[in-house]
This record gives sequence, structure tokens and C-alpha cells, in this order.
Amino acid sequence: MRIAFIVFAVLCWVIFIPLLKFYGLWQGTVALTYLSSAVAMLAILVVKQDRFVKGIALVAYGVFISGVIPLFVKGTHDTMPEESKQTLENFSQIIMLACSGAGGSLIAAFADGSSSDREKYSVAERGSDLSQMVSLMAGLVTKVNVLITLLVVLVPVAFVIGLIVG
Repeated sequence: MRIAFIVFAVLCWVIFIPLLKFYGLWQGTVALTYLSSAVAMLAILVVKQDRFVKGIALVAYGVFISGVIPLFVKGTHDTMPEESKQTLENFSQIIMLACSGAGGSLIAAFADGSSSDREKYSVAERGSDLSQMVSLMAGLVTKVNVLITLLVVLVPVAFVIGLIVG
């Protein structure tokens, strides 16, 4: 299944998108560009690989696709409406940001394994921190419930007083 994602994306980029471009079908070019870009990103995500390699691949793909998408629709810009051009530009930036964010978080997770402060806290300390956080959250939930109850009562009262006075 993983290889099918990659084969589909490559076929789209090498054969189908240029054919659609050749025949002047900008709608199909844009739709297939969206679909193949998402499928290629999914292919990178599902590949069994180390976090670091996968992170680098995602970041590189984001940079690659943000430069390649405008090339896919270069010849169709004269017939493409302005809204579609802007949508395509936005999509290119979103793909680049999504790949950079996902790739960066994978690289950070990999780097966390070799951090100098990784063994600083013992499991027992983390457990006590967790129980303190749970009790703190329980107190906050109680306070939020009281505030919501007050708002539910006071907002209608304020509204009625505003109607009477005004």
C-alpha cells in the first residue's frame, strides 16, 4: 500500500498533470496537483523509517512541493481565474508549513532521545508531579464550574435589568 501512494504521486506528476496541462484543462491540473501532493505527504508519513529520516524527508518534500506546484500550472495561468491562482498559492504554502511542522516535530522527537537532561527526572518524581497536576486540575474544574453557573444566572438577570431600566 505504501508503494502505491508513491507510484500514484509520481504518475500524477510525470504523466497525468502534464497531459492535463497540454490540453488546457486547468481544473483537472489543479485538482490532481492537490490530490497527488496530499498522497505523497501521506506516503512519507506511513513509510517505516527512523524519525529523523522521516522528518528530514517531510521538510524536504515541503520545500520541494512549494517550488514545484507553480511549475505544474505554469502554462494554465492565462486561462485560470484569479481566485484559483490564489488558492493554489495558499495550498502550496499550507503544504510547506504542514510538512515543515510535522518534519520538525519528528526531528525534535528523535533529538529528545539524546538530550543531556533526558535522565534528569526519575519516574517517581514524574509520578508525584502528575498527581499534583491532577489535583490542581480538579480544583480548576471546580472554579470553572462555579464561574459558568454564575454567568448562566447573572447574564439573564443583567438582560432583564437592562430591559427594565432602558
